[in-house]
Amino acid sequence: MGGEGASGDPAGGADDAPAPARVAALEAALRDERAQNAALEREVGDLATLHAAGSRLHASLSPPRVLDHVREVLAQLVGAEAYVVYVVDAAQQLLHPIASDGVPEAGLAPVAVGEGVVGAAFVAGVPSVEPLGGPPSRGSVDAPLAVVPLRADGQVVGVLTVVALLPQKRGWAEIDDALFRLLAAQAGPALLAAALHARAPGPAAALAALREQLCA
Repeated sequence: MGGEGASGDPAGGADDAPAPARVAALEAALRDERAQNAALEREVGDLATLHAAGSRLHASLSPPRVLDHVREVLAQLVGAEAYVVYVVDAAQQLLHPIASDGVPEAGLAPVAVGEGVVGAAFVAGVPSVEPLGGPPSRGSVDAPLAVVPLRADGQVVGVLTVVALLPQKRGWAEIDDALFRLLAAQAGPALLAAALHARAPGPAAALAALREQLCA
């Protein structure tokens, strides 16, 4: 009987209760799992953003519309309030501004290749992004916050610059670097394809010319 009383003692189940250390370990594991899930969600969201941005750039063969799509990526996805897009005139060795927002037109002028921050970035072919110490995040046309060379067929054909960010944007995000790399690789070909297409009377004629070139 004594043995039965000992086994039925409520205090005998104390060893089965979670110890503080075990509770702390479980809480830490839950935090890690939440952090991993949040990181995965951010990664999926970033991939969706990049896919949407690339699709926008190649959604049209009209030069003005391609520029509009570049504007959308800069304004809506990067969070740029002021920016400039330049293309090169190889004969004159000048970078001509072809699109801008948030920058007075009187403050825009062609930039000599190799001159200043913009011209030097074109020659180097390497993006330059200034670290942000907090708002207000504003540079100038001559000293922008970010300079991204645009490539097509392995050559630098232009430059885009971010002059200022929207007030609510507190700093650069990881997705911004990916968006800059996407613009560097795809904005140039999109503009070039649109410019070449604009010379043809229509898509069918452009494809006919392509067929003649490939079969010649």
